[in-house]
Amino acid sequence: MYGKLDFLHAAFGIVPMELDGYESTLDSPAFDMSDVDGQFLLERITQESFYLRNGMIANGSRKAKRIHEDTFLSMSLMFPSLTEQQAIGSFFSRLDSLITLHQRKHL
Repeated sequence: MYGKLDFLHAAFGIVPMELDGYESTLDSPAFDMSDVDGQFLLERITQESFYLRNGMIANGSRKAKRIHEDTFLSMSLMFPSLTEQQAIGSFFSRLDSLITLHQRKHL
């Protein structure tokens, strides 16, 4: 799922399985995925280099750039094998959890 209006602010997310089948809005389209690890994809598309480079093709003003579904789906990405995607996605998920844990300790 991504926010069309907030593409340049990395407004991306994974819809949890328990919410599968619910509707999203026209400004926040959600897609079913196959042959790709969701966590890997999320980590990849939230990299600043990805959304800044691809945000250049967006419609709209400097602050409110809109990326339509057909444009989003036509963006090219290189993917390793599914097994490697899962390993990378899992690594970053564990790393995010460790960072969160350490941030809580310092509050």
